[in-house]
Amino acid sequence: MQSWVCLLGMSTIATAQPAALGPPSAFKIVVSTKPEKGELTYIETITKLVPVQKEIAVMQNGQIVKKVVTEYVREIVQEYRLIDIAKSRVITPDGKQLPIDEVWKRLKANTAFALAADSNTPAQAYMRALNAETLVIIQGPPKKN
Repeated sequence: MQSWVCLLGMSTIATAQPAALGPPSAFKIVVSTKPEKGELTYIETITKLVPVQKEIAVMQNGQIVKKVVTEYVREIVQEYRLIDIAKSRVITPDGKQLPIDEVWKRLKANTAFALAADSNTPAQAYMRALNAETLVIIQGPPKKN
């Protein structure tokens, strides 16, 4: 009887583990569109670690010696990024793919959209959190070299 209780307890623990949701999508703002080229431009804000040379004084063998050391400083930069809409899927939060002419009607400058973190559809938990008007762009898989 004791072994049955132990097995039941382990079974409960195993099924209580949540499924992996994958990386979340990120919100971006459209800067410009070129429907004739199938391009959408947005700004990506990233943090870079930039090496900076700094001179410091240290005590060595009873004397002060100047040394040059490298420190890393965080720098926030914005870069323009381009999305080829023809090689991407654009869907609504309920998972429906939009026709290309509808995409260009809805994606205008200063419009927010969700950009999938990879080439997969975001998990339903993320999709449910979006406004019904928010479009989700899922880029194609990266090119292999």
